[in-house]
Amino acid sequence: MEMSQSIVQGLAPGDPPLLQLPGVDSALARRLADAAGVRTAYELLDMEDTARDAIFSGADLRPGALESLADAANRFPSLVVTLEGRRADALRSNGDTATLDVPSDAATLAVELVREQDTDGDGKAEGDGDGDGEGEGDGEGDATPARLAVCPRWPGGGRQDAWWVVVGDPDTNRVLAIKKVVLPARGPRRVTLALVVPPEAARTPRDAADDDDDDDKGLPAASDGDALGGTVALLRLCLYVVNDSHLGADQELPFRLRLVHPVRPP
Repeated sequence: MEMSQSIVQGLAPGDPPLLQLPGVDSALARRLADAAGVRTAYELLDMEDTARDAIFSGADLRPGALESLADAANRFPSLVVTLEGRRADALRSNGDTATLDVPSDAATLAVELVREQDTDGDGKAEGDGDGDGEGEGDGEGDATPARLAVCPRWPGGGRQDAWWVVVGDPDTNRVLAIKKVVLPARGPRRVTLALVVPPEAARTPRDAADDDDDDDKGLPAASDGDALGGTVALLRLCLYVVNDSHLGADQELPFRLRLVHPVRPP
């Protein structure tokens, strides 16, 4: 994924992310980092106008370059990510870790992606929400056109960007779900992820309770007090939202997934 970003941007791994913006060379990127601690497009947008103007006034920019740079920075993707109705930025700012309950025999997660500029003042997605994201692949067959990535070194200067939505276990480096989607020109993209639960976790409470090796696997003992039934396992996972074209636009959201035994009618 990182290699895809580097290829699209024409940059080597470890190059300053600001080099993605047209008109920014190594000297200007270094000046922004040293003088203002600015290393990303988001930090550049958050700078005070006077501080930003002072740095750019000393740069050797061609006519119109500053306008092109500002336009690219404003188009740089900034996503609002929602996991099962919980906003990722709110969870991170509060230091919270969401705990989600899902049936052990049908573990799925709902993720919503929307550009920040396509949300209202409360962070809710605007638009009709037709981008359900249920199709497989990278979304090139979607009827709704997508916006182009900021990639000045890409041949032709325009490329449709896409996002990998991944659920993984950081402790074991295991991927439980992955899907690549393209956001619509406006509005949210809703993605349903079917998780490939580790075999040792997808067991009934009776199996979990009778296995003397549960402690070694880090699985909790069965419980009968959960809304959907007894707890089978508690997994510590992470949601990764990774852009295929931009450096520094990715997001991570740690969360807990509680697999519960579904209650079936007698």
